[in-house]
Amino acid sequence: MNAFQGTITSITGRGAISLVKVLLKDTQVSALFINNSDQVQFSEGEQVRVIFKETEVILAKGDVSAISLQNKFSGKVKAIESSDVLSKVKIDSTIGTIQSIITSNAVKQLNIKLGDEVHAMVKTNEILLAHD
Repeated sequence: MNAFQGTITSITGRGAISLVKVLLKDTQVSALFINNSDQVQFSEGEQVRVIFKETEVILAKGDVSAISLQNKFSGKVKAIESSDVLSKVKIDSTIGTIQSIITSNAVKQLNIKLGDEVHAMVKTNEILLAHD
């Protein structure tokens, strides 16, 4: 799991579904929060842990400005561990080390190598928030 400490900066739509913005260092992250009556509430200014699975991290090279994904983290590839089917790619990003598990075929297609500049992206609905 990828996990980072951050501060909630805003919460929009306090009904059944809320969009929560969290500041991780200098990077804003968006997360969807489904509010059920038995769930813990969050508030602006609160310290939280932002969590997302390695398998939910999408990698790209080149320009990614025209894409709907809101959570984008740029960085350099610092390690690649590959098997026949899957590869774990570690990225040294602005928020810390992000790990992505993608197919080894995707690593080859994108020609991802150590030191390459890549973009790690996570859909808003794949971000989990936890109280510290």
